[in-house]
Amino acid sequence: MDGVAAMAGRRPSIVAAAAAALALGGCAGPLYYARLAGGHLARVAEARPVEAARADPRVPERVRARLALVAELRRFAARELALPADGGAYTRYLDLGGRWPAWAVFAAPRLRMAQLAWCHPVVGCLGYRGFLDEARARAFARRLRARGLDVHVAPAAAYSTLGWAGEPLTDSMLAWPEPELAALLFHELAHRRVYAPGDTAFNEAYATAVQRAGVRRWLARRGRRVALARWAREEAMAQAMAALVARYRRRLAAAYAAPGTARARLAAKRALLRALRAEYLRLRARLGTDAYDAWALSGLNNAKLLAFATYRERVPAFECLLRAAGGDLRRFHAHVARLAALAPPARAAALDRACLSGPAGAGAARGGSG
Repeated sequence: MDGVAAMAGRRPSIVAAAAAALALGGCAGPLYYARLAGGHLARVAEARPVEAARADPRVPERVRARLALVAELRRFAARELALPADGGAYTRYLDLGGRWPAWAVFAAPRLRMAQLAWCHPVVGCLGYRGFLDEARARAFARRLRARGLDVHVAPAAAYSTLGWAGEPLTDSMLAWPEPELAALLFHELAHRRVYAPGDTAFNEAYATAVQRAGVRRWLARRGRRVALARWAREEAMAQAMAALVARYRRRLAAAYAAPGTARARLAAKRALLRALRAEYLRLRARLGTDAYDAWALSGLNNAKLLAFATYRERVPAFECLLRAAGGDLRRFHAHVARLAALAPPARAAALDRACLSGPAGAGAARGGSG
């Protein structure tokens, strides 16, 4: 999930598995799904229709202005990005008193670069466990740490039910700057357009590619040159960070596979994570943005690196597919939907080929998705 100082990327976003059919059960147990579904439905019931909130003079003007902006963003998403902006998504408003609407818990073995997954009905296996309540997320994280795992707990500014029930807008979403708010909406609506059950990295990278293209088009259409330049600079940093994290994931995996004692491998891990932080500081100085300080300068571990990779590592492949579609998002979504229908090995192989030839390959060197 998109958005994210001290989170899984700069803009956190998770797909909270609010179970579409609780009777299906799953490895997490029925109580987990009951809490998710019940908590989400309680929020939907408590939330007010956006139009009613906009017409209420007791609602602060700044909130009403942001709700009007969201209405514009939803229309833009449907018209220009071919995203399903109807069906109840973000048509109700809920004030959570500044609390994050969702939390994700990521975990990995301390000496193996492998993300733990939790399997659920409908959505398949996910590389995180989603919660609507911070206390429950942190309690679950403590249990995982007690098992000797690396753990990363990330707040999420938004979540998707994949169309099962309308997601409310929250005050925490409206507090984000316009480009980040647009990114959150476009990302979550993309999950409603295409979703491959059990393939978190595919789903999140696709949605991240959509949000990148969408925000660029939104800001360009509105003539927001300064905001567009800042967004481009921060997105360049995000992709540079993805490359940096990928490089150190490979180095860590090699260190974990090396002969020697567990103590020696842990020492190698600490040294590599210190080196990663040092490289980040040089990258920050070169690109002129500190957007990832909270993420990079505290608590790095396997789970945190894998969470970041989930959202960013496959983005260039999707952007090559978008360029190959001539920037036509309808064609792009259709192509991605075909990939989502493939078996996972064939899907991964198709993404690996995405940037190897033709116009997409040429564009890959330049970056960006139109």
